[in-house]
Amino acid sequence: MNTKTRKIIVAIIVVLVIAFLAFALPRLLDVVKTKAAVEPDILSGLGGKASYEIVNIYPHDSDCYTQGLVYENGLLYESCGLYGKSRLRVAKLEGGETLREIEIEDKYFAEGLTLLDNQLTMLTWQEGTAFIYQKDDFTQTSTFNYSTEGWGLTTDGNALILSDGSNTLYWMDPKSGLVVNEVHVTLEGNPISMLNELEFVNGEILANVYLTDTILRIDPGSGEVLTQIDLSGLMPDANKAKLGEVLNGIAWDKKTGRLFVTGKNWDVLYEIQLVPAIP
Repeated sequence: MNTKTRKIIVAIIVVLVIAFLAFALPRLLDVVKTKAAVEPDILSGLGGKASYEIVNIYPHDSDCYTQGLVYENGLLYESCGLYGKSRLRVAKLEGGETLREIEIEDKYFAEGLTLLDNQLTMLTWQEGTAFIYQKDDFTQTSTFNYSTEGWGLTTDGNALILSDGSNTLYWMDPKSGLVVNEVHVTLEGNPISMLNELEFVNGEILANVYLTDTILRIDPGSGEVLTQIDLSGLMPDANKAKLGEVLNGIAWDKKTGRLFVTGKNWDVLYEIQLVPAIP
C-alpha cells in the first residue's frame, strides 16, 4: 500500500469517526441527562401504613392559611386562603424570608397551587376560577373556569390534577381547564373523601385528608390508596385549640428527594422522611 492510499484511508476513517460522534454524542448526553434527572425514590417500601422522622424544621408564615405549597430551587411558593386574606407568596426555605407576594381580591378564597412550565396555577374555592401567573414576577397571564369546588392542585408534568373535597381527582387541561380524566379514590374498596392539598411524587399522588393528620399515597391510575401516612404529633401546640388550623401543605424537592409539610397558620415547616410504620 503506497503512501497516497494510506492517506486516503486515514482521511476516510477520520470522516467516519467525526460523523459517528456528531450523531452519537448528543444522544449519549441525553441519556446522561436523563439518568441525572431521575427522581429519588422516597415512596417504595412503605407498605400499607407509614410514619415519619423529622429531618429539619424551618420557619413558616403563621399568617398564611396554607392552601397550596410548591418547592423549587430553594424557594417555597404558597397560596394562602380565607376571604379578605387570600394571597400568593414566595419565600426562601432557609430563613423563611418573603421575597414577593400579591393580594387576591376579597371575593376570592385562594386554594390549591401548582407549578408547570414556569407558570403558577392557583385555584379558588367556590368561585370556579383558576388564575395563572408568571412564576418570576407573579404577573397574571390568564384564567380559566371549572365546574367543581377547588381544593388541592398538582401536576403530573402534563395535566393539572384537582381535588374538590370529594373522593374524585380530576385531570385537567392546563390552559383551558377542560377535564380529560377522573379517578375515584378508594381504600379497600371504600370511597375516601375530603382530599385536599396534593403533590405528585414518584409518579404517585400524595394527598392531605382535610381535618386529619393523615396523608394518603394514591395510585393515579386506579385511585387505590397504597399507603396511609400518619403525621400526628407535628401540629404546634398553638394551633391545637383553633378550628381548622390543621395539617395542610405538601411540597417535594425532585432533585434531592426532600419532602416538606406544614399546616394552616403554623409557624413551622417540616422536612420529613417517610418510614414504614412499626407494627
